Amino acid sequence: MRKTGIVLAILFGLCAFASARASESNLDELIQSCMAVAKTDCTKWASAGGGGGGFPRGLTSGVTVELAAGEAYVLSGVITIVKNEVYLAIDLDDQPWLASSRRKQQPFYRIDDDAAKWRNYSRKKVSGIFRVEGSIWSTTNGRYTYDLYLTPTEGSVLNNP
Repeated sequence: MRKTGIVLAILFGLCAFASARASESNLDELIQSCMAVAKTDCTKWASAGGGGGGFPRGLTSGVTVELAAGEAYVLSGVITIVKNEVYLAIDLDDQPWLASSRRKQQPFYRIDDDAAKWRNYSRKKVSGIFRVEGSIWSTTNGRYTYDLYLTPTEGSVLNNP
């Protein structure tokens, strides 16, 4: 099931949903991400913030996936700052397609940005457009781990409910 979820994430580009409207500076990025999925109505879809349903295109209830590196998503959650590192605790009720057993235990994605820019959002729920990046790290026991982190796009915070 995990391989299926990863394949679906790659195939569908997983442009996530949000109730907020996308800002003009991020509209083109959402359209491009949508175009990888379907070449119809992408402008209207991106103008609505990337969705309008509980699941991204191509996914159905009960399917969970991980974010795909290199893709842009509209994500919502609570901002947490720990030791000058910024994290987005994903709201798994808003994004049930991310609610895998692993993600339920660890709903945090690190945001690769200056913590000072996010202090006003600390412990508040936000929705925003983020690009996912990945890096491989060596662990202390000689194994490797693949770390996904978020890079905010310009004007990435769409709303602060």
